[in-house]
Amino acid sequence: MLKEIAQAIKNQEYQKAAQLLQQLKEEKIENPWIELYQANLDEFQGNLYQAEATYIQVLQIGANSKIISQARRGIERIQQTKQEKKEKIQQQQQQKRLQELEKVKQNPEGQEIGVLILEPIDSEKKKEVEKQFAQIMEIDTYTARVTLPSRNWRIYRVKSIGELNYYTDALQAISIPCFCTSIKRINQIEVKEVKYFESDIDSINAIILNQNHSDGVETFHFNWQEVTNRVEGLLPKIEEKPISPPRKSLFAGDGNPLKFGRGDLEFKGQTKTKIGDFSRILDLHFLDKNLILRVYEEKYAFDCGIKFPQHPEITGNKKQLNQWENLKKFLENHLESTPTWKEFSGFADTAITYTEMLAKVNHKITLNISHEEEKLWAAAFQLYSGLIMLK
Repeated sequence: MLKEIAQAIKNQEYQKAAQLLQQLKEEKIENPWIELYQANLDEFQGNLYQAEATYIQVLQIGANSKIISQARRGIERIQQTKQEKKEKIQQQQQQKRLQELEKVKQNPEGQEIGVLILEPIDSEKKKEVEKQFAQIMEIDTYTARVTLPSRNWRIYRVKSIGELNYYTDALQAISIPCFCTSIKRINQIEVKEVKYFESDIDSINAIILNQNHSDGVETFHFNWQEVTNRVEGLLPKIEEKPISPPRKSLFAGDGNPLKFGRGDLEFKGQTKTKIGDFSRILDLHFLDKNLILRVYEEKYAFDCGIKFPQHPEITGNKKQLNQWENLKKFLENHLESTPTWKEFSGFADTAITYTEMLAKVNHKITLNISHEEEKLWAAAFQLYSGLIMLK
């Protein structure tokens, strides 16, 4: 009967083979060939997982070498079939993604340049999604692993907003925290500079600089509950200093004067940059009004409006810094339940490398900014604050 079963399977007479196998099982005949042929039958009928489990069971029985050899070949065939199916599914999914992406690219409404932001993800979750992330973004798994951030927001792609919306949906579908927005939308946020605050009992007035008013200011009245975010940042002040050539002795070892050639002039006119100090900046968001109130430490009129405690022994720059800290504490006390964002430096470390994109950001910062690197940091802060507002 075993030969009949083998022949039936070979002739693709699977129903006949199944009936014969069932008959042997009912007779309770113990023979490893029965299990092998059952695995063959499951495999050729497409029941791969059941067939693989039976092949493994045959190997564990430890039958003769011919049965073991056939069981191993069966497992190899199943693994190859699984891999082929997996690759076929991936190709179909990739083709579908490309078609959807091409459709998105052709939509005129999605042509504005935007940024895709990856949010921090914990290590365990990163392991779960890195392969899917790699497939969606068409990168290798190692690159996917090191790309997914653990601490700070990271700009991942600068593309048309239509394309970024597509990728955002795909990544969010596999639980990767991310979002995107257009640079145009960032630039549409209104920014007003606060000269100083005046306090009422339950509300507050911000005295805003406005060149269109006769006295150069206007009053913006608001309640604390209207503030949706508080954002803090430090903008570096870049200093340039000339590079001095290395010191040389004017005399050689024999006491004769040294002759200086063209090489000694290589440092002439060259400069090096360094961070001399930082400008402290603070934004208050009003999402419903699409408005940011922006406060600068070095431009805030501490002698007007709300008076903060002063220490007589603190003078000069330290006095202003102390007043700035008091202003921040004042805002913190009234905005305890308002989200506060202080991770700008971590975001900016990579953001400032996107120079072409940042050149499109209207930073609306009124500080004295002249160095190109300062402009990059200013644009990066406007982008960071705007992303927080629109997220």
